[in-house]
Amino acid sequence: ELLKDGRTSDAIDQFQTFLRQQPNLVEAISARQLLGRALAQQQRWPEAIEQQRQVLTMNPSATQRLDTHALLGEAYFGAGNFQDAIAHCQEYLRARPDDGRVLTRLGIAFIATERLDEAVVRRLARLDKCFGAEPTPQLTPDTLPIEKVAADLRRLRRQRAGIAQRSPVWR
Repeated sequence: ELLKDGRTSDAIDQFQTFLRQQPNLVEAISARQLLGRALAQQQRWPEAIEQQRQVLTMNPSATQRLDTHALLGEAYFGAGNFQDAIAHCQEYLRARPDDGRVLTRLGIAFIATERLDEAVVRRLARLDKCFGAEPTPQLTPDTLPIEKVAADLRRLRRQRAGIAQRSPVWR
């Protein structure tokens, strides 16, 4: 409730209190995950990363594990650690390949690490699938029309520039 009401600091305090008092309850996994999310909202990246990493050690459910990879991808991205952001986004996308937010974050992280061809190819393949078109078979940089590659790269660069102006987190 506190997170939904925009009372992030109060939510952080309550999650931390709960985790100090009941660190071993099953609910502690969800509380730690939400604490990490709240810390990320405040751009407290190292703390958010630590909470999410702890979730992975607590025997989370498959859904919690998957969500934690998405949250770690976001936190590492916000912290500017694009290699780890890529790894966690890819882990998440194995199960949910059509998540546009995570795909975009992955594409921008690829650009930030100068893996441009890979970023464009992956983004185009997923965008085609997201919008209902049949994915291009055996999509490689050599088989893509150059205009489509150039347009997608320009769009990703604009998104990256817009993110840098607004916030380090893709929302």
